[in-house]
Amino acid sequence: MTKATLFSRLGTLLHVSNFANKTNQHLATFKHGEVFSSYGKIIGVKLNEHGQINFYFDPSYHDYSQTTSKYCKQWSGLSAESRRKACADPSNNRYQYVELN
Repeated sequence: MTKATLFSRLGTLLHVSNFANKTNQHLATFKHGEVFSSYGKIIGVKLNEHGQINFYFDPSYHDYSQTTSKYCKQWSGLSAESRRKACADPSNNRYQYVELN
């Protein structure tokens, strides 16, 4: 999946807020999902399509720093190691790497 396709599937932007009350962590909520960003970089996208929630992580930034990894874990429910394993598993289509930046 490309970044453009992913963002077109998110639908209408509903609102943007700070994540975990932190000024450098943001969550953009769309009709069909969310975009989590940290320090101005897109870290991941959560997309709800037909009742299935899929996560797409930027391979360069999902574990860029301890802080980013900490809040990405809170947002996605997966540690950095779990994200790497899930995205590397070809049989798992719920978690994928996509160049988001």
